Amino acid sequence: MIIVGALFTALIWGMRMIFDNDIFLYVSVFFMGLFTILVMVPLDSNIYEKGEAVDALHTSMFRNIFSMSSRILLFGAMLILLNFFEVSFATAIGGLMVLIAVNLIAFTPRQVKELGDEVVK
Repeated sequence: MIIVGALFTALIWGMRMIFDNDIFLYVSVFFMGLFTILVMVPLDSNIYEKGEAVDALHTSMFRNIFSMSSRILLFGAMLILLNFFEVSFATAIGGLMVLIAVNLIAFTPRQVKELGDEVVK
């Protein structure tokens, strides 16, 4: 399912570069959502399946940390390199920074490292 979803996602992105039709763009957003589900559900299932051996809550926390950190890098690069949607990107980055701050308040870096060591074992 992951390979099928990834191939169709790449196909839609390629078609978006070729076709500049408004209707196609709206339809492609719908299909991108479906193909994203084809990729994310099996990945999340594998992550949680492996995490059940240690602790599902810790596994979920680490998945979210990596997901948020990659988005911060993406939104930061887009804010610097693109000059449209600046308010939207700044809002998204600000929201992710607030989530990180709340995470750091709830867990000290030492606790996060200890939790990571437990998950790796």
